[in-house]
Amino acid sequence: GKDAMFRSQDMPFLDALEYLHHNLTLALSTEDVAEGVQAFFERREPRWTGR
Repeated sequence: GKDAMFRSQDMPFLDALEYLHHNLTLALSTEDVAEGVQAFFERREPRWTGR
């Protein structure tokens, strides 16, 4: 999220890219991401679980 973005600002480019890739991979592997995408396509409010 925003924290990862702020932390990466002072890193060399390739280090920041690797750091952000790792954090994005973790964020996109949550159940809430799948629920958000499914809810979007079903045109309904998502039911977040915090996972």
